[in-house]
Amino acid sequence: MRKCCGHCFGDNNLTQQIESRSKKIGKCEFCGTLNVKLLEPADLIGYFDDLIELYEESNDPSASSIEFLLRSDWALFENLDSNTSYRVINPFSKA
Repeated sequence: MRKCCGHCFGDNNLTQQIESRSKKIGKCEFCGTLNVKLLEPADLIGYFDDLIELYEESNDPSASSIEFLLRSDWALFENLDSNTSYRVINPFSKA
């Protein structure tokens, strides 16, 4: 599975989680940052489960995506485009 880094999220908490739990240093497969600690997004599931549970799933086709909501409400993924950030959170998304 692909690995992400703290730079992907722009969040101090997530960066600290990755820094403390990671055993691998290399190039981030999502944002391309070099020589950073890396972790599989699935290893952060506890953090994202708590956030995603704050939202209700909608069948309304005009509803915002979970990626958009996390980006706008929590300022996550500031260093990623929408398609890349969606790939990072895909393991956590119930949709």
